[in-house]
Amino acid sequence: ASYSSRIGREWRARNTGSVGAINLQFSGYDDNYILLQDADGDFSTGATNAGYLSATGAINTTLADGQYITLAETATPSSLSFSISDDAIGFGNLSSSLTKYATGDGFGSTTSAIAHAISASTNAVNGYVIELEGTEFICQSCSNSYTISSVGATPAPPSIGSEQFGINIVPTGTGSVLSPYDTANYAYNTAAMPSIVMSGVGDDTVTNFAIEYMANMNTLTPAGTYQAVLTYTMHGLF
Repeated sequence: ASYSSRIGREWRARNTGSVGAINLQFSGYDDNYILLQDADGDFSTGATNAGYLSATGAINTTLADGQYITLAETATPSSLSFSISDDAIGFGNLSSSLTKYATGDGFGSTTSAIAHAISASTNAVNGYVIELEGTEFICQSCSNSYTISSVGATPAPPSIGSEQFGINIVPTGTGSVLSPYDTANYAYNTAAMPSIVMSGVGDDTVTNFAIEYMANMNTLTPAGTYQAVLTYTMHGLF
């Protein structure tokens, strides 16, 4: 096993009677530590891993006469986990007389709905952040690439009959959502992107971030196929 650090103390064994396996007990240490054996006490090269201690700091091993031993804390493998429940969502047909919310089936809903969720965790010492980079909500079939107005940096509630495109995010777990996406209202501010919208601590437990997408149009909004592309990128702060 690899190890991240070695304790400062060393012991030297005396075995003058061909003693075989013995039980050693190290008070204050547990199964996150291994016993290292070395012939010259240097431990930088030639050290042998004699195995893990038990949860109570015990180990059964054999020591040669003159052999040095010490303890080392095992290195915890770095972990970073990220998943998104759906990468293609939609509103269906928008209307100037009601608010639409994106859904995973692409048909949308007239009541607030979670479109998809991001699950994230890490054991990084300083946790993680999730960055959002996104485009405006642009008509793909209009000759002038018409854009439905984004809500912007100030969260706002749905306003039927007004052009709007925005999101909000709700965490379940130890992670957090950053302003302006952390309220029951909606925001979407491409001027500040890429921007950090979610973060979490390095406790290696999963936080689920539920994301809602809201859209409204007015009577003058051109008919067409509208699309926004949002990219979420997770960074571990090791």
